[in-house]
Amino acid sequence: MLGERPEIVPQQWITVGMKKVVVSFVHDEGAPADCTVVYLDERNRPMYAEVTWTEHGWAFVTGAGPRGAAHTDDRWHDCVTIVRAGVHASPPRGRTAYPTQRGTALTPSPRR
Repeated sequence: MLGERPEIVPQQWITVGMKKVVVSFVHDEGAPADCTVVYLDERNRPMYAEVTWTEHGWAFVTGAGPRGAAHTDDRWHDCVTIVRAGVHASPPRGRTAYPTQRGTALTPSPRR
């Protein structure tokens, strides 16, 4: 059990299952969901969904809340920008960056 829901604010990153998402709206207590989030789906399209806090962490609300494309409305614009920038800022999973063996204009290559 993880305890009480952590404090969240709009434009904050949270993890829902294995997916990194950005909080768009925080709902009042008693709402069916705790917040609405924006994320990129498997086809790299911006989507929004309702999320709630459970005993296991953040989870998508299934069947009881809007879900759809986030690029269709200006209210999602800031969060879509954050999600896209965050995705491009992190290296792809499973890949390790290796130093290059080639030289630069200031440093010659070790090969001749």
